Amino acid sequence: MKVGLFQFNPSFGKKDENIKKVMDVAAGAELELLVLPELFATGYQFTSVDEVSSLAEKVPDGKTTEMLIGLSREKGIYIVAGLPERDGDRFYNSAV
Repeated sequence: MKVGLFQFNPSFGKKDENIKKVMDVAAGAELELLVLPELFATGYQFTSVDEVSSLAEKVPDGKTTEMLIGLSREKGIYIVAGLPERDGDRFYNSAV
């Protein structure tokens, strides 16, 4: 199995920029499993519940998870990624 570990320093709060980095790297990669960092799309420096609330998403219906599902299907690969998950008024540091 070819495994790709993509470690980078996500820009805090810049989901689109961070997701684009992943998409650009994955486009040319030949692998079967892609492992992304914890909170790869949002960065990690939450200072308040309001920040978490503004960046957390539903799983699997959030923008980030939908992107990961699409990338997985397009490339025929498995992906492991960490993101802030929203479940009602609760938040989790989740892996998908």
